[in-house]
Amino acid sequence: VTVEAEAMKSSDLKVVMLDETPRFDTALYSSGAAEARLGFKGPKLLALLEAACARTLTEEEEVSKVSLFGTNKQVMECSERMMEKRAAARGLTVANGGVYRYVAPEARNHEEDDVNKLRTYGFERITFVRGEEYLLLVKTTEEEEAEPDDPQALKFDNGAYATGNAPCICVGWKEGEYVEVRVKRRPASSATIKVPLMERTVGGVTLPLFALKPSRERVVDLAQGLEWDGVVEVDASRIFGSGKLYVAITRARRQGNLRVTNLQPTVGGLKSVLRSSWRGLPGRSG
Repeated sequence: VTVEAEAMKSSDLKVVMLDETPRFDTALYSSGAAEARLGFKGPKLLALLEAACARTLTEEEEVSKVSLFGTNKQVMECSERMMEKRAAARGLTVANGGVYRYVAPEARNHEEDDVNKLRTYGFERITFVRGEEYLLLVKTTEEEEAEPDDPQALKFDNGAYATGNAPCICVGWKEGEYVEVRVKRRPASSATIKVPLMERTVGGVTLPLFALKPSRERVVDLAQGLEWDGVVEVDASRIFGSGKLYVAITRARRQGNLRVTNLQPTVGGLKSVLRSSWRGLPGRSG
């Protein structure tokens, strides 16, 4: 088959036509997402956002949702609340050994902007819950990713090196020393790894951090490629740029499972929140 989808004439060739599975389940989801991807504040996108802003959640959906944000600070603060909710729903507490709350007390001695630069490598406040999913981070220095000769690169018991942003399940910890996780993509024989508490330094500021982030709460940059069967809630208050908005609102598998908060679904609302170079369709105004 040529790039023009024409069958090449040859008796030696077997032609197989492949059909792509539609990414979106409704015409509005598809057309609204297309306008977002192109940077248009068009009527389809506004209608999609209006429906998503009106979406309410049940108590069960509130606990099981995925939340997307524009900043690491938002992710950190939301994950603290949601980890506690999900832990409580499963009967897990600090008292029964199901929850570990880590706080780097040194963080309060530094300016917010300086601490924020370190959040690429881990959070100064994070709650670990047994059985909860996290992302195993890759970055170990300010500019480099984990490499086999990097003394801070994480290895499994069989000597294999861990890869970055890998989904993993928290299975235990030793407070102040390490968190043990089971990496979902590894075979059972080498599936667990101990993520140590390591000092990270950026711009002269040093904090002890775990190279783990929550999976259910993410910045948009870490949501690319994610497709979620349940509710995806997008906090649009700090998502700057049409490209990031497109990624955020297209992570749900169904339009009915998309919820957007902190956004007025109008042209003016998009401009005031996203503060980017949006292009309006002719004749459209706030």
